[in-house]
Amino acid sequence: MAAPMKFARVCCQRHFPSVSALSCNKNRVSSFKHRHQRYAHNQNGGEFDVAVIGGGIVGMATAREIKVRHPNLSFVVLEKEKEISFHQSGHNSGVIHAGIYYTPGSLKAKLCVQGVELLYDYCDKNNIPYNKCGKLIVAVEQEEIPRLEGLLKRGNENGVKDLRMLGPKEIREIEPNCEGLKAVHSPHTGIIDYKVVTQSYGHTFEKLGGHIYTDFEVTDFSVTKESGHGIDYPVTIRGSGHNKGESREVRCKYVVTCGGLFSDRLAELSGCDREPRIVPFRGDYLLLKPEKTNLVNGNIYPVPNPLFPFLGVHFTPRINGDVWLGPNAVLAFKREGYSLTDFSPKDARDAVSFRGLRKLAIRNLGFGIKEMYRGFNIAAQVKLLQRYVPSLKVSDVTRGPSGVRAQALDRDGNLVDDFVFDVGGGELGSRILHVRNAPSPAATSSLAIAKMVADKVQNTFNLCVSNGHCNGNSQPESQHQFLDELYKMMVKDGYDAMKNRDSKVVEFKHPKELEAMLDMTLEKQTSDERLLQICQDVIRYSVKTGHPHFFNQLFGGLDEYSLGGAWLTETLNTSVYTFEVSPVFTVMEKALLQKMLNLIGFNDGDAIFCPGGSIANMYALNVARYKRFPDVKRTGVYGLPRLCVLTSEKGHYSMKKGMAFLGLGLENLISVKSDNKGKMDVKDLEEKILQAQSEGKVPYLVNATAGTTVFGAYDPLDKIADICEKYGLWMHVDGAWGGSALVSKNQRGLMKGIERADSMTWNPHKMMGAPLQSSAFLTRHKNLLPACHSANAAYLFQQDKFYDVSYDTGDKSIQCGRKNDSLKLWLMWKAKGDEGFQKDIDNLFECSKYLAKLVREREGFELVVEPECTNVCFWYIPVSMRNQKRDADWWQRLGKVAPQIKEGMTRDGTMLIGYQPDGDRVNFFRMIVSNLDTNKADMQFVVDEIDRLGKDL
Repeated sequence: MAAPMKFARVCCQRHFPSVSALSCNKNRVSSFKHRHQRYAHNQNGGEFDVAVIGGGIVGMATAREIKVRHPNLSFVVLEKEKEISFHQSGHNSGVIHAGIYYTPGSLKAKLCVQGVELLYDYCDKNNIPYNKCGKLIVAVEQEEIPRLEGLLKRGNENGVKDLRMLGPKEIREIEPNCEGLKAVHSPHTGIIDYKVVTQSYGHTFEKLGGHIYTDFEVTDFSVTKESGHGIDYPVTIRGSGHNKGESREVRCKYVVTCGGLFSDRLAELSGCDREPRIVPFRGDYLLLKPEKTNLVNGNIYPVPNPLFPFLGVHFTPRINGDVWLGPNAVLAFKREGYSLTDFSPKDARDAVSFRGLRKLAIRNLGFGIKEMYRGFNIAAQVKLLQRYVPSLKVSDVTRGPSGVRAQALDRDGNLVDDFVFDVGGGELGSRILHVRNAPSPAATSSLAIAKMVADKVQNTFNLCVSNGHCNGNSQPESQHQFLDELYKMMVKDGYDAMKNRDSKVVEFKHPKELEAMLDMTLEKQTSDERLLQICQDVIRYSVKTGHPHFFNQLFGGLDEYSLGGAWLTETLNTSVYTFEVSPVFTVMEKALLQKMLNLIGFNDGDAIFCPGGSIANMYALNVARYKRFPDVKRTGVYGLPRLCVLTSEKGHYSMKKGMAFLGLGLENLISVKSDNKGKMDVKDLEEKILQAQSEGKVPYLVNATAGTTVFGAYDPLDKIADICEKYGLWMHVDGAWGGSALVSKNQRGLMKGIERADSMTWNPHKMMGAPLQSSAFLTRHKNLLPACHSANAAYLFQQDKFYDVSYDTGDKSIQCGRKNDSLKLWLMWKAKGDEGFQKDIDNLFECSKYLAKLVREREGFELVVEPECTNVCFWYIPVSMRNQKRDADWWQRLGKVAPQIKEGMTRDGTMLIGYQPDGDRVNFFRMIVSNLDTNKADMQFVVDEIDRLGKDL
């Protein structure tokens, strides 16, 4: 096997070997196929723990991965053809993609970059031939160069290795017959025979004890007839062979479908929605004649059209020495129709009757006609190819093979471009996980996809692990069915669904509609089944604040580690006031708060978690008053002078609430002017202090802001500290929103002077993405919190306990019982580390800068102020109002635009963005970037969606 191993590691450097040179390996590849086709066989019947439907590359990779993890469970793969890898897995171009094209941070990008490394490693270990022949993505027109540069940036962000931009001379060094203005070179792109890979997965699966039943076309799922309590195999799968008179049947506990072109029909069989619908598109290739294969060395691709990234002709060498050219993309009238004349009445009727396809066709009629024309006219196809290889002639090519792409569409005609999973309800549907959509680069990513699907199978079905806790085919019955089902629902319909950018942010209903739809009565007992339906409705009609397109508030996003911490917090239901009832969370909170104190510069300070930033600001008012007038704790306000507080006019409204709550009075909250960017005017601050003193008032606290609510402005903390020191005032910084800049070395300069403050409010549930709520009050004064707030309750805070009573922190708080808010933040920080959190914070700032750039450059958009934090405030000006005189009437009309667009986005559920006026400024959008999963593509989506909703106003 030495020779195949050597061939498997072929990696083209500056000079590629001719693809025709690979022809000598045809026999080697053929013998490999023959060796691995022996295991496909026909069988019928049997009982299994898990059945995987679909013998394509995703199905076989998934079956192999789950079997590796669960060797004690029994598995079967059901494939309708007489061998596995018969359709998409055996009818594709065989390219190993590097991960350049996909949106950074997306599932496709992550899985492709992971998958390519896993695939190369698997091939090396299993002697599967491949060739790293590389790829050039070539720009032949000036207008393509910006998109090409964007691809390079995107690929680098995705972690694709060794990408570089080439000029014309370097292009010809790699591809002597190729001409272009610029090109991106991807040296780790390769070619392979995915049919061989799929069969290898199957061979491994069988060696591990798995079964493969071919000639088994699934026709029905049902609950096993004699099912009842304790039934071992409650799902019956029926099918037929190519001889329709032959019936097939297996029983199992759980099912995973990887049906490719038939994934929607399999889902419908189990009771799930058929959408997204699969619409087949056939791609026809041309072949270079054998004597012309030396025209290209590696893959040559065009710069993709952003509207149709899967279109565009390219040159693709094959592992057997052939070179494929194309393809086009036309509607196929049979789901597995590889020739122009293939026709299925059912498949054709399904396609043309689907409103999503009709909408897609209407929007893109011109593209469709061109693609059909290229399918009929070889010369037209060659003309496009000649843009990259001008020496190519029509006489150099012949018609080649075809493939069929399973394109998922929603009912609005949008291409579903990411992975879709579905689990139904009820006794049957809840046991079937559907892989609804596994788009390209699914073959490259097959091993990474398999790991992800295996994780979902583990979480969805709670499979036994391989450490002996389950024996053989038996699985322990859960004693907590309601909790089990609710957990699955929360993961599938809550966490996973809201991460899907194609899902709705909100399914809006008016209050009276919700009251009519939801059963809010509390008199009668309710069954678990009905409670689960109610929980499903709660998820359905709630705003998905973890959705990447939720930009409405100063919080958003959902991290899995932090979510896990929140779930564990609720399970343990601990109140954090004494070490004896909360030992772990007491020391955890101490470590976490000390970390935050150190970042501020309050190294020897003190802190407490509290229920929200508003309460934290009230802590500041109370503690500062106690520091200045300690007798207030005993005598109350009666012996105090007329105290006053100074805050920016752009400061948070919680200062008003705090003044009223503490009996200081709203008349004694003095508003300080701000500049046009929203920063506190330090000159006006000093003037207001002197004016208050002249009126007999006693200023005692200045409230500065780090990240104002509207504009995200950072007050000049150093200058404010100078004023506070000069007049002996307590300096509090409301950093509830923008304080998280401290986590990043690149952004903490915005907080210059924070170490000179007396106290700070910081809400990690905002920019740091912890679940609500996670808020802290922090002060540089060590013993002030307990002195100000302690009540010395003898039944809780005894001083003669057997442990160090300084760990009883409850008396520092204004509360008695206090929720544990530390675990969710600590767990997320522990998982990410400082470096990971810095990258997250930096990404938010980069995205906000990118959005501001888009707003500056896009017609109809106009910034209100340049962003300093991650708030981006802007107006949208409809086409009908552009180039008009901006008089009072114009501004009044503009003020109505944002509310109308907000109504449109809310009703459509596409995103949520807040709007508001500010002083003389009429309503503008206040865009908040706080979801740690946000990327620049989301910023592009924002301006595109607002333009779509508002251009006709």
